Amino acid sequence: MKLHQRLILSVGLVMLSLATISPALAQGPGTEMTEIINRWGLGSDCGRCKALAAEMDQRGADWVLQNRQQIASRTIDNASRLGHNMGPMKRMGVRAMIRTAVRRSR
Repeated sequence: MKLHQRLILSVGLVMLSLATISPALAQGPGTEMTEIINRWGLGSDCGRCKALAAEMDQRGADWVLQNRQQIASRTIDNASRLGHNMGPMKRMGVRAMIRTAVRRSR
């Protein structure tokens, strides 16, 4: 699959995840990001992942947006430790996932 096709697919998946939740069910940004990851079939019982999600929930949406580069790096590091190959667009995809999680949490 070509790079631009992967990008289109990633954006489509993020938009689908965003469109399929009721605002009344929204939770913290870490919980929302975990939900997105689980929907893609990439979820795990990773302690680092759970700690990051809890920190995102505790500190809130504004903090998450201000620190999205750090959160993206931590997410990519956790995924790599678990053996997930995220491809060349990983940073862009993770940042989109973070923005979606924040929108869903508000």
